[in-house]
Amino acid sequence: MIMKKTIQKRSMLAGLAVGALSLMLASPQAQANSISGSLGFSGTFTLPAGQNLGDATELLDISADVNAVSGSYSGIPTGTTVAFANPLLVSSTPAAVLWTVVYGGNTYTFDATTSTVAVQTGSPSTGYFLDIGGKGFAEINGVDQTPGTWLVTASQSGLAVSFESTGTAVGVPDGGMTLGLLGSVLAGLTGLRSKFGANRA
Repeated sequence: MIMKKTIQKRSMLAGLAVGALSLMLASPQAQANSISGSLGFSGTFTLPAGQNLGDATELLDISADVNAVSGSYSGIPTGTTVAFANPLLVSSTPAAVLWTVVYGGNTYTFDATTSTVAVQTGSPSTGYFLDIGGKGFAEINGVDQTPGTWLVTASQSGLAVSFESTGTAVGVPDGGMTLGLLGSVLAGLTGLRSKFGANRA
């Protein structure tokens, strides 16, 4: 009878240990759908009549292609066309969908939620420069919404105008929830071991 109780207690401890291991494996799985990585673009645009990048209120007729990929975007070939918000407003948050890339049956989007002008300056002798960016959310096929940032850097020298934009999305950590739950399980294991040890004594 004593041996049977000991076996049952050991089985319970083993079950809890397996539960703790499952928790460790399952929690990262819950985060597996977060988007990570970045996309880089390059292309051309035009400006409203009479404006330069030093006083531009918007960028028009943006034509851009993918030129760099990483993470969740790694399968997108460079040269893939990017559909940008048009116009891209300089002094206020752009249209909700900042850019869209469609490739391999997937639709990649980035929704801008904030916009800040970091640099807008220049002169005919030194050239004109514009840096704007902000925060937003990346999605793939309308799901896996993940916080990220966006940046548009534009330069103008005479009639040559170009820009590049990077949308970065980083998976959101679970704020220590996994470690907290695992700690609770391990604490429970320690308590049970102490209790069973006392009973055996």
